[in-house]
Amino acid sequence: MAGDCPHVVAIGELLWDIFPDGERLGGAPSNFLVHAAGLGGEGSLISAVGADDRGDNALLRLGMRGVDLSGVSCVPDAPTGTVGISLASGQPTYTIQENTAWDEIPWTRSAHDLAESADIACWGTICQRSPLSRSTHYAFFNALPSRCLRILDCNFRQHYHDQETIVRSLRSADVVKLNSEEVNQMTTYADATLEKMLSDYDLDLIVVTDGDAGCRVVEPDGRTTEVPVDEVLVADTVGCGDAFTAGFALSLHDGMDPVDAALYANGIGAYVATQQGGMPELPEDYAIWV
Repeated sequence: MAGDCPHVVAIGELLWDIFPDGERLGGAPSNFLVHAAGLGGEGSLISAVGADDRGDNALLRLGMRGVDLSGVSCVPDAPTGTVGISLASGQPTYTIQENTAWDEIPWTRSAHDLAESADIACWGTICQRSPLSRSTHYAFFNALPSRCLRILDCNFRQHYHDQETIVRSLRSADVVKLNSEEVNQMTTYADATLEKMLSDYDLDLIVVTDGDAGCRVVEPDGRTTEVPVDEVLVADTVGCGDAFTAGFALSLHDGMDPVDAALYANGIGAYVATQQGGMPELPEDYAIWV
């Protein structure tokens, strides 16, 4: 049963995905928040855009999707980020622009206030590639209240991660979400198996998504549960993991059992896979809060 609507705060990249057929708004934290808002949460973003048309359009579109933008700064001397995406059988390959506005996210009073009010917090690793945005992430971790459910959604991309960043993020998290391709890197950085990570880093859960195989939930008591997903016709997989994370985080916060939460989140991720881009409107029957 749904309780009070949670305040969901994400920090990280806000950018445009450049597909062969055009541009679509993206970035894992932004995708996550759009879906969190679609499920009935109150979503707030901490990020940065440039003083350019892409930045203006990004803010306009996110605002129209119900995301609070009080934590988004304008960086006049850097462009709004872009990512080139090519697709092969629906699977994306990314070329991520460097030296963008989201590499220069400042720690502001608004960002601090959002962190202090968070019921659910989510972040990844890509946006910690630069010193300034990394230090802002660390300030964010320190400002989160003890009641907050903290989700690390790694999103390893290219070379934009290192052991120090991963370990600091793990020590700040309650739940870690990975995809199957990220497991080996994560266990190497953490110097532990997934099961041992739970105790070494005082985690509540680890969930590993694996495309059409569904996901698996790893719990501190040693249980690993395979959770299936219905087969769907894939348009592209951009944003599927972010949608999964939104559904998983919000249902956990609402008190759902982790395996049931994973089954629910699988359905949301699968639906997004049937649509183009990472921010399609979710059907109303997925909503937890209305």
